[in-house]
Amino acid sequence: MAYLSALDYIVLALFLGLSASIGVYHAFRGGRQRTANEYLLADRKMNPIPVTMSVVVSVLSSVTFLGTTADTYIYGPQYWVVLPAKIIPMVIISQSFVPIFYKLGVTSIYEYIGMRFGRVVRLFGMLINCLYLLLYLGVVIYGPALALNAVTGLSIAGSTIAVGLVCTFYTTIGGIKAVLWADVFQSIIFLAGFILTIVACCIHVGGLTEVFRINVRDGRGTFFDFRLDPKIRHSFWSIFIGFGFLIMSYNGTNQIIVQRYLTCRSLRQSQWVAAVGNFCIGIVEVIAVLTGMSMYAYFAGCDPLTLGEVQKPDQLIAYIIIDIFNEWPGVSGFLISAVFSATLSTISSGMNAFATLFGQDIIKVAYPNMSDFKFTLILKLISVIFGLMTIGNGIFGIIIGWNPSPRSQPYRYFEWSYTRCVLTWDLFP
Repeated sequence: MAYLSALDYIVLALFLGLSASIGVYHAFRGGRQRTANEYLLADRKMNPIPVTMSVVVSVLSSVTFLGTTADTYIYGPQYWVVLPAKIIPMVIISQSFVPIFYKLGVTSIYEYIGMRFGRVVRLFGMLINCLYLLLYLGVVIYGPALALNAVTGLSIAGSTIAVGLVCTFYTTIGGIKAVLWADVFQSIIFLAGFILTIVACCIHVGGLTEVFRINVRDGRGTFFDFRLDPKIRHSFWSIFIGFGFLIMSYNGTNQIIVQRYLTCRSLRQSQWVAAVGNFCIGIVEVIAVLTGMSMYAYFAGCDPLTLGEVQKPDQLIAYIIIDIFNEWPGVSGFLISAVFSATLSTISSGMNAFATLFGQDIIKVAYPNMSDFKFTLILKLISVIFGLMTIGNGIFGIIIGWNPSPRSQPYRYFEWSYTRCVLTWDLFP
């Protein structure tokens, strides 16, 4: 096991400090987050470019950084089909879903459900989503810490608490503006992490052409698998059709993403964000696939999984970061920051969405005449409580030694089944 240097920890601290400073800046800028509309929707005045970057990095959590690269390393590059799979969904989302939510002027997607089916259905859907967010974000904060600890010795509890507290701090005091602009900063770090890893691997093996040659040589050059066999892991049809519907339901009806669409100045800008943002997600996922292929070429003939250097596939990218950049002070810390940037963006987005759902669908319904100032304070309190619950969930995983991968899946499927109902109601009103 190779440990991080003092400079690596300084780089990590600077990354967390810069993320927190964005929250401080927006806490004292403009309306100072004193109204619910500013706190949750940035007064619907956001520029579409940072919103688009936020959509991308909110969807692509640390699971993408650790998981997609590992999946490609083990099974090959078929997952790249997710890019063309986004074309039809992004058109439907931008032209069908976004106009419905934007024109209604809702803040929570369950306000729309309440308009159609009443308070009981609205409350039921909101509670499912909140439960999903709590469990899923516990995985998002705990999983990367577990993978990085196995390779770098980085404290699981320390990184979980540090990331959770920083995220809770800037999300609570800065509102959606802080979340969006922090996402911009973190998306740059996130993408730089991929690119730096690809470049380093290519230099080591002799170029990008050599990366593809090694993958093809070892029977891993199948980019299109048109077989209809349901037993294979990835086929063109399973990704293009299956992920197409998944993308449409998640990116079209999920509170985290829809709330970003609603921060734009106009419907046209919201539609632009929905279309371009979803396509850019596909671009970054292809970059993640290329990272996995580069990792495979780098380790060709000396697989660290086979040699027992790492125990799980999701530890591979952390291992390669240390293996390549351990002699470059600070670079490993920067790349570990790329992993945590994906974690921070997803958690902060989830925290803000949770505050929106609980505030709009429970507090506002129970106390419709509450002053806007008091309601905004309650929203901030909800953010703090949910942030601490997320940290607690991560610590709970550490105590019992829970495997983070499957922990959220039953709840994720439950929540997705509900969002598919929203999808159907949108398409067939």
